[in-house]
Amino acid sequence: MNPNNIRTFIALELDERIRLKIKKIQDHLKNIDADITWVKPENIHLTLKFLGNVPGESIEKISDAICQVAKNISSFDLELTNYGYFPKNRSPQVLWINVDEGKDSIKKIAAALASPLEAFCEKVDNKEFSPHITIGRVKSNKNISQLLAEFSKPPASLNETQKVRFVTLFKSDLKSSEPEYTIIKKFQLI
Repeated sequence: MNPNNIRTFIALELDERIRLKIKKIQDHLKNIDADITWVKPENIHLTLKFLGNVPGESIEKISDAICQVAKNISSFDLELTNYGYFPKNRSPQVLWINVDEGKDSIKKIAAALASPLEAFCEKVDNKEFSPHITIGRVKSNKNISQLLAEFSKPPASLNETQKVRFVTLFKSDLKSSEPEYTIIKKFQLI
């Protein structure tokens, strides 16, 4: 890997009160004792576009593209309502929180970012974008049936809303335990 490359992604940040609410859900799910790597509350966000390793000199062009998208999209409310897992048709690999209100705005931002940033992506992802917040990754099938039974119930008191006013470009440094995220730049929505 080129030492001048920066591992980057574009995301929506979540308010601390929402991250703490998600942490309570994670703590509840931890009681099942399934084999899951949980996302640390300070790292919880909603990814719009993962770019991967990009040359440091490209950050300005990437920032310009994000700025152009942000100045054409109004701020909006985001509401978290439920949880689930991917893939649905076999053993879960990713546990997530669903976005209800604001889903269309999030899809609009992601779609607007796709074309101008395609040249900077390490690999092109042709899957349909599905707004969600990853809270954990399943490592094995240990106690998986109990976990799935819990996911069939609505989470207690998750309904939370926040105003989204920014799109954020992050740097991601891979550490031994979990990635460390650093804000490169925030872009205000109109």
